[in-house]
Amino acid sequence: MASLTPSEISSHFESLAPMLRLYLRQWLDESTALDLVQECFIQLIRERKTPEEIRPWMFRVARNKALNWIRSNRRRMERETSAIETDEASERQRWFRSADSEIESREAEQMLRRLSEAERETVVLRIWGDCGFEEIARIQGVSTSQAHRTYHGALEQLRNHLEFESNPILNQQLTQK
Repeated sequence: MASLTPSEISSHFESLAPMLRLYLRQWLDESTALDLVQECFIQLIRERKTPEEIRPWMFRVARNKALNWIRSNRRRMERETSAIETDEASERQRWFRSADSEIESREAEQMLRRLSEAERETVVLRIWGDCGFEEIARIQGVSTSQAHRTYHGALEQLRNHLEFESNPILNQQLTQK
């Protein structure tokens, strides 16, 4: 069968659109149902070969579009819920704490940049990688005691930096020299 003429499409739209809308309403809200009815007719127009029986073909297309929309919407909702839960969890978890307030992640990154590459790697593996000193030693190719010393030395540097930053008198005296 050849392509449909504009008058045939109009005729099919007038007769099928209300039925398709009602059919889709069993799953979808009114505006989504109307959108999918339009998409069904767009698909009909794009078909190279007009289906022999348009009415059942249109209902099948409408059903498939509705099911695809429902699946897509469900996946989107799951992703959004997961993202919200992840954001909330990350807000609850602060890795660095000073005596009075939490250090922003930007400040933590700046502090980590002050460490040597080996110290920074050791701290990140231990705190965020949840690695033990034996694992860190294997990863870095050093002894377990060296990984332990590097970690504790890095923590001491971070503590000293925090004390310096949080003590305005010490900060002022050292910066004047």
